[in-house]
Amino acid sequence: MSRRDPILFGVASMSSASKAPWWTITREDDITRDPSTTTFGRLSRSLMFLFTYLHPTMPPSTMADWYQGSYSSQPSMAMSHFAFGWHFDTAIHVLRLYAAGAFARFPNLKILLGHFGESLPFFLERVQWFSANWGPINPSFQQVYAENFWFTTNLLKGVAPLACMLQNTKLDRIMVGIDYPFLRMQDGVEWIEQVRASGLLKEQELEMILYRNGESFLNIK
Repeated sequence: MSRRDPILFGVASMSSASKAPWWTITREDDITRDPSTTTFGRLSRSLMFLFTYLHPTMPPSTMADWYQGSYSSQPSMAMSHFAFGWHFDTAIHVLRLYAAGAFARFPNLKILLGHFGESLPFFLERVQWFSANWGPINPSFQQVYAENFWFTTNLLKGVAPLACMLQNTKLDRIMVGIDYPFLRMQDGVEWIEQVRASGLLKEQELEMILYRNGESFLNIK
């Protein structure tokens, strides 16, 4: 990575403001709007950034309230945050960027998604089907998915998410992520051994997602 290749961190948020110490996609300031007036647009003209890491963040209270019910706050928080909610929110942000023509305006944009693609690989064929009727948007979502996206595993438990992703995602776009400090490094070691035992990947392919793809993506050795 050179000094001309900074990483632009993005946080998917539906809130109107954020105190996060990095660039945040909000409803008032996102790259689906006029690029001359957004944080992303200004940075895209002044920086040759390497990629944007789009990560979930906590939902605003107006959204989190929908997950409350006749149960304690713990399942409510899990459903709105790390168990389900914020993964789907991040995927919706990706679709908003696509529908607004962001990838036509920024064809070299590279987006890194964690957590096995934040549900997009599972819904990919469905998204491709419906987005074909969204009007004259070029390139197609299928092309954008293949050319503009990379993914980390972030260790959702088990190998089923990886098996799903391997059906429609190029192997050289997948990189192992541990999600530390939310998960232990030892959890990562154990997951890698699960993948090895499953037979989903040959040893050379496993090396690709362990480090070779990362070396290529970040241009490091």
